[in-house]
Amino acid sequence: MNTPEHLLAGFAEYRTARLAFLETLGLGHSNRDPIAEFAEHLVCSVLGGTLAGCRTQKGWDVETTDRVRVQVKYVADPERGMVGNWHNIVIADEADEFALVVLERLVPKAIHVFTRESLAGCYDALEKTHASRGTQLNFTGAVHDRIMADPATFERLGVRTFVLSGHGFLADVETPTAMGTEA
Repeated sequence: MNTPEHLLAGFAEYRTARLAFLETLGLGHSNRDPIAEFAEHLVCSVLGGTLAGCRTQKGWDVETTDRVRVQVKYVADPERGMVGNWHNIVIADEADEFALVVLERLVPKAIHVFTRESLAGCYDALEKTHASRGTQLNFTGAVHDRIMADPATFERLGVRTFVLSGHGFLADVETPTAMGTEA
């Protein structure tokens, strides 16, 4: 059983690491989820553009240099093969695209960027049966695996996938490649 002292010592370590991580993002102090903050910064870096002026901007988080507004979310699956914490993709009215950062055991694996128009084609290609075809997509580990296994099919449907790998696990963040295209 954990003692209060043990719990408080563990929290002190977490606090120190969290503050250092937020400083890396240039945020100083934030009570927002640090992984959400990271996901927004990562997508902004990969797609190019600027973060929303307000960190709690409704509906979108990044605006690309082409003035495309991107809603950013993340999913952190605890471990492949387990029932995980997956996501229902619904693009907000204020956004043009939806970027989902996929982490497995807190290791960033990929960014999948969906357009509003891509949802129906993905629904069909994945043989989904849930309600709301064309307006939402239930994103599960199986969906992630299918996209990673056949990126060209999903690229034709309008989904861009950026694989994050190397340097421990992030070497390609500086110059990630969209799957199905030349680097």
